Amino acid sequence: MAVIRMGMGAEARGSMGGIVFSRNRGGAYIRNRTHPVNPNSTRQSEQRNLMREASDQWASLTQPQRDAWNAYAPNVTRLNKLGETIQTTGRAEFIAVNILNATLGLAARTATPLLTTASLGNLEIELISGDAAVGLTCSGGSWQTAGGALGIFTSSQLGPTQKSTKQPMTLRAIADGATDFDPQVFIQAVLPTAVAANNRYVIGLRAIDANGQYTQMLKFNMAADSVFPEPVVEA
Repeated sequence: MAVIRMGMGAEARGSMGGIVFSRNRGGAYIRNRTHPVNPNSTRQSEQRNLMREASDQWASLTQPQRDAWNAYAPNVTRLNKLGETIQTTGRAEFIAVNILNATLGLAARTATPLLTTASLGNLEIELISGDAAVGLTCSGGSWQTAGGALGIFTSSQLGPTQKSTKQPMTLRAIADGATDFDPQVFIQAVLPTAVAANNRYVIGLRAIDANGQYTQMLKFNMAADSVFPEPVVEA
């Protein structure tokens, strides 16, 4: 579904009627929507299954539980595809929380989250040529307690000039907040192939804490033998 902003500074993102609206370093552009040869990829099937399970869980809540989520939703804000702040519904918040919980191996949550702020913590990421792993050192994250978790996602290996963060992402490792705690923890995520010199990977981090608050995906396009890249947040 396309998201469109009208008036001054008009802009659109997403797809509608076979047309895709997007933006790159050269500005806004429109292209025809293409359909992959095999749209039912394993990753897409897994996401649809998680969505179905979370929707079924929402349907099984009692009315007071749904009322609590609906009362909670106006107190939180999210970003749409244009980077604008929006408010969602209780159902959408419930599904988002429980899809992430399931992805990171946590139990389903029926109680509304506490009104706190999730944080990844202090991070250092290393991508070393010749290694088939990415290293993450972190401390102070809100997820680093029992009931929290951090997911490390990566793209496939990219060439030296492929610097976009808009790549398909695969979950490579899960850090358990109950055991991977302060003062500092080092986590390795195994990659499918060793990192070639000058090549790149997009590294993505996303966490949820015991309060039920979650972070957006934080993405880093990293070259081999780099540390402390500049982060880019995408809606």
